[in-house]
Amino acid sequence: MARPKAVTPNEHLHVTLIPALKQRLDLHLFSAVEGRIPKGAHKEFVENLIREFFEYKQLPLEPFGFPVGYFITGPIVMVEALTKRLKGETSDNT
Repeated sequence: MARPKAVTPNEHLHVTLIPALKQRLDLHLFSAVEGRIPKGAHKEFVENLIREFFEYKQLPLEPFGFPVGYFITGPIVMVEALTKRLKGETSDNT
């Protein structure tokens, strides 16, 4: 019996990495339980990074008295709420 079609079809993306970076990624994704890199682990890793790129925001902390180079990164809503809190625009109860 054939596998049913995916509700959201995937598109192929070919990426070439330098060997040292590919090795680090493979070591990170390796499952000792399975004795290999689980099926779909590379895809999931890349998809998560792409989502993070589009859905996360970076907030430099220098304007709030932190040393140069300090920042936080997180979901846009969280970063905006923290910015308001640091600027004193919201109370501590929200």
